Amino acid sequence: MDIAHILKNKSTDSVSIEVEIYREGDKAFLFIAQNGGTGYTYEVHDDEDLMKHISNYICNNALLVPIDLLNTGSCYYSRGNTDCSKWQKDRVNKQLDYCGNCTRYWNCHNVTVLNDRLQELDNESEE
Repeated sequence: MDIAHILKNKSTDSVSIEVEIYREGDKAFLFIAQNGGTGYTYEVHDDEDLMKHISNYICNNALLVPIDLLNTGSCYYSRGNTDCSKWQKDRVNKQLDYCGNCTRYWNCHNVTVLNDRLQELDNESEE
């Protein structure tokens, strides 16, 4: 999912990110913060390292906070109750459809759990 698609689906007017690159002695540092808030400082060694930190910050912080932008009400992950062992196929499919739009989809353990439950249900129906 690209950044333009993620921003398009957020209910916010703008995301402001402050980036500062500076030197202290023979070391280079990156300071990055969102909307004037508390930020993070990283030591950087080359352009690739710099871009990795900026990209990670944008994808993992700036586009996922504030938390109310996540629309977590239907998020299996955020509910705390991760037992789907009694769920039927339609409920599992509905949740997986919702999960498919999440920026964390490919890294979410609970998507794996849901897919395993779906496989269980498919195996039961074949018997």
